[in-house]
Amino acid sequence: MSFCHAIEVRRRELEKKGDLEALAKLPSVSAFERSSTHGGVWKQQHNSSTTVGDDTSMYEGMWVNGAKELAEYFDYTYDEHFGCALPPYIQRGAILEYMTARVTKNTPDFFEKYVTFNTDVVTVTFDNATEIFTAITKNLLTGEKETSTYDKVIWAAGVNSIPYIPQTLENALDSFDGKMIHSSNVSNLKGSIKGKRVLLIGGASSAEDIALTSLKLGAEEIFISFRNPDDSVAAVYTWPLDKVKGFKETVPSGVDENNCIILRVIKPSQNVTILYDTKKTKEVSKDDDADDSSDGEEDSSDNEEDSSDNEEDSSDNEEESSDDEEDSSDNEEEDDDEEAKDDEEEEDVEKEKEIKLCGIDTVIFCTGYKADFGMLDPSINGLGEQNIDLYAGPILPPIKDWEMTENVLTKYIGDIQPANKLDYWKKRPYLYQYSVSIENPSMMYLVPNAVSLDQILWADVLAWHVLAFITEEPSSRATQDEMIKWLSKRIHHEMQIPALRDDVDANYHNALKKLDTSYNFTKKEEFSWERGEVVFTFRALAETMEKAGYPVDIGSFEELNDIGMQYVDFETQDRDTCVGEKPDSSKTFRDLKESNLKHIRSVFTGTQAVPFKKLWMEIDDLNDTVMDLCGVDEPNPKNGMVCRMEGRECELSWFEDMMSK
Repeated sequence: MSFCHAIEVRRRELEKKGDLEALAKLPSVSAFERSSTHGGVWKQQHNSSTTVGDDTSMYEGMWVNGAKELAEYFDYTYDEHFGCALPPYIQRGAILEYMTARVTKNTPDFFEKYVTFNTDVVTVTFDNATEIFTAITKNLLTGEKETSTYDKVIWAAGVNSIPYIPQTLENALDSFDGKMIHSSNVSNLKGSIKGKRVLLIGGASSAEDIALTSLKLGAEEIFISFRNPDDSVAAVYTWPLDKVKGFKETVPSGVDENNCIILRVIKPSQNVTILYDTKKTKEVSKDDDADDSSDGEEDSSDNEEDSSDNEEDSSDNEEESSDDEEDSSDNEEEDDDEEAKDDEEEEDVEKEKEIKLCGIDTVIFCTGYKADFGMLDPSINGLGEQNIDLYAGPILPPIKDWEMTENVLTKYIGDIQPANKLDYWKKRPYLYQYSVSIENPSMMYLVPNAVSLDQILWADVLAWHVLAFITEEPSSRATQDEMIKWLSKRIHHEMQIPALRDDVDANYHNALKKLDTSYNFTKKEEFSWERGEVVFTFRALAETMEKAGYPVDIGSFEELNDIGMQYVDFETQDRDTCVGEKPDSSKTFRDLKESNLKHIRSVFTGTQAVPFKKLWMEIDDLNDTVMDLCGVDEPNPKNGMVCRMEGRECELSWFEDMMSK
């Protein structure tokens, strides 16, 4: 939707200017959609659809998990659409309604003009000699296939295309006698939840949201098992009604003969009691009943990770001087024996704790999704038989003469030499400006570089960037060498951010892991860690906005302006931590007080978000509409927005008035 809408905005602008040459460069677009309607994961499905292709990879009753102000469009504001001030959190159906109204406001036949529904893209190939793409599509209603050719291809299938469940988890719970579903398949959640004891596996946003929705639907008790101590659910200090218990750094490892699910504790904290339900949950040692085979399988994968970490450490230490090695050889032998002993003791500690969850009725895998690149033939990137994988790039050379700028962690771990091999592609695509294939620039991807509601903003900016890349003169486009140079510099910049370096540099990750076992970070330090990553994300967005000619100015890659920092605040200060709430409280992180909403206001109109009229737990997801959430404050349509380009047409009268001045 964003790409086709960008074309429409650009077309109206050029028509107004009478720029026929630029108009001729606008692409003719054919968009294909499996479903019978638009909306993707934002679609509301009260019942399972029987229409071919109308499957959606998202769960029922979803609300946005971030401030809606992150997803407001410059050319169609919430004030214009809803006509009232709203809370920061609204239903997903309202967001889809808003996105739809934006693209159809000036183009009523938008979807008829651009999209062919009920159509599956079977395969896309590329001919290097002619530089032409060939696409085979299939009509899902008739079964007929059609072949067509294109100059450019944009993959926009969504990063949440395929529900993902790790095979080790499926193996571990294979004998569980109860209902097991992925979070994408909970469209009829109520029947699986009411009066039931539920285990959620995974700790990201979907687990947090499903836990709250399950409480609304009358779940008796909810348990959450998650590996990553930094997951979203770990930030929740108090859950509503005291019915949710989280088990961080755990993984299901088997099912015993009583149908109790066994959680293996990956890294229990020293001298800390693990929370468990005294009636139906018990703490056991590794010698108690357990599924030994699956536990061993998990141990194997963990040991492989440890082994790779040790290899990294070994390679980085190879540069030690030979003299030092000779002088300390005897001590090293003693140290090796001592380290081996410590490793054995640590391994025993890591395996000695297990938790049994008994009486579980339903297991929901909140284990995420994978993007579907299956329709893209390897010929597109000249990869031979290798499948397309954006998250697999070339081996990067070591960073020479590089030092990390002093930050909040430097005083604890000092200067850490980067590992010889950086795992940069784990979370970042091998793309120029997060959108253009470096191997084949005629192939582009709309892969938002974000993890929350600002994905919508990122998608819109990337759509403008792709359009600008397609319509600019070939001689003006970045060459492959320039793209690689940009990416290399970007990696060096990301390595300066502790949270981002932790993801890609094994040496740094190991240093932080050791620090984590001996030091409890202050709230200020944790906030600095999170905010540093968010600031960098918006710095990257600012750069892409500028390159795309996107008509919003949030600053530059070097420094964000006030609006850019306002976006950062939306991302980092958008929830109530519920610290100090009574155990039987029904309050959630969405129940922000008015005093906590002063910084959450539209960057375009200045309208401030309002609190819910009642607690979020009391809102009826099926019968209460977004208009029931409207506050009493009148929208303020004349404040906020900064535009980058003078003369840029905007569809809002208030914006045109501002530009004329």
